[in-house]
Amino acid sequence: MLLEQIIDLLIDMAGPVGPLRSVMDQLDARDRAVDGIKPEDVGALFELAANPPPQASWIDKEDWLFVIAETVIVSARRNREAYVPKIVPYLSQPEHRLLALQVLSGVGDLPSLEGISSLVENAEGLSEEELLWLVCVVGESAHAEAESHLDRITQIITRQSEEIGLGLAAARNRIRNRSQPLPTLRELYKLLINIEAG
Repeated sequence: MLLEQIIDLLIDMAGPVGPLRSVMDQLDARDRAVDGIKPEDVGALFELAANPPPQASWIDKEDWLFVIAETVIVSARRNREAYVPKIVPYLSQPEHRLLALQVLSGVGDLPSLEGISSLVENAEGLSEEELLWLVCVVGESAHAEAESHLDRITQIITRQSEEIGLGLAAARNRIRNRSQPLPTLRELYKLLINIEAG
């Protein structure tokens, strides 16, 4: 997909729903547009996260990052084997690490924990937010060594905030009671509609 098309897609996704379009219409449009995103576009998406274009200046930085993460997650869930190797190298780049962790957590069921092991060994050097997302990635993996990675994180980190403790407990629970990857925005919205319908 061309860079300008990617930027237009992201801006559209970050924009308000509006009176003429429902949330489901917006998600349907997003899914059709995301079909055009290819594994080769991962680099452009990560660069847009680090350096938003001028036409996206009205979008809050957290919203911009969320839209990019959701776009990569939706694309990568369709073809983990092609996308994950494109995402993992960003774990070693401090300016892209947080987004890479968020995306890998959302993708779930990683084909391997390659790239994660070195972060686990260097967990003490991560920010608290990065550490929480690392715990999420490990918790969402489907590997036998996931629990030992959580044990290692517990051994290495000297700062034990309540959030990290809760994250570790939730990740252990997720590993032991594995069912489905975490829901996408579309799946959450459908769940809310079903709950509301009663």
